[in-house]
Amino acid sequence: ATNASLTLVNVQTNQAGNYSVVITNAYGSVTSSVALLTVNRLVQTITFGALPGKRVDDGPFSLTATTSSGLPVSFSSADPLVATVSGNTVTLTGIGSTTITASQAGNTTYLPASVNRTLAVAGIPPGITTPPASLTVNATSNATFSVIATGTAPLTYQWCKDGVALSGASGATLSLVPANRAAGGAYSVVVTNAFGSVTSNPALLRVMVTQRMERPELTGGAFKLRFGDVDGAGLTEADKNGFTLQWSTNLVQWFDLTNATRSVVGGKVELEDADAAGKARKFYRVIER
Repeated sequence: ATNASLTLVNVQTNQAGNYSVVITNAYGSVTSSVALLTVNRLVQTITFGALPGKRVDDGPFSLTATTSSGLPVSFSSADPLVATVSGNTVTLTGIGSTTITASQAGNTTYLPASVNRTLAVAGIPPGITTPPASLTVNATSNATFSVIATGTAPLTYQWCKDGVALSGASGATLSLVPANRAAGGAYSVVVTNAFGSVTSNPALLRVMVTQRMERPELTGGAFKLRFGDVDGAGLTEADKNGFTLQWSTNLVQWFDLTNATRSVVGGKVELEDADAAGKARKFYRVIER
């Protein structure tokens, strides 16, 4: 450095300091005042995209971030109870949210830099592993439906009959004590938690009620038949098509009585068989569908 000018190429921070020059000839020398050289480090930026939402049962995943300087990035999690970071791999440990930081410490050329991103970890929505099963029971017996569901606790349950919520039916099991004809229908359960809900497929409850048929009455060449529940529960218009009426002349061969007219009178189904005339004898039976 022996010239009237001093040029520093590709200046680094370790070259910062006080500079002076000593000028000399045959008659003496003189030293200049001090000139201060300050070297500022360069700003670097980090590109680190937003993090997608995760579920607590998701597997480990990798983080990606780059710097404008080309220097390596390190990652950290603010809450290890939600997620931990090893290298660039995130492992989920709980439900909640945590801040994931991508950072670069800098060097003699570049300043430090960091970028924060929020990682939200949700719980597991409910799922049904064992749905309620369809049942066929006799009247006055008990009928019990049950469901096995998974998902983040707490789980809540709401049973429905034919799509209508049942008051107080809020457990994993539903007991009908006892079942009767009116209890028959399609039962489903809605399982809910903070992260969603799921509805089971309907399970059918069929309640078998013993029927008693009254003695047929011959009226103008046609037989009128009446039958109803032995337990005295009245049948309704909705019930009258829930039976198959059959006839026989020998109690061996049975045929469906397809042309009978049906009505409900006094809580009993009344049928009229217009094809009874001319038969030496004719037997009838009713089968509940």
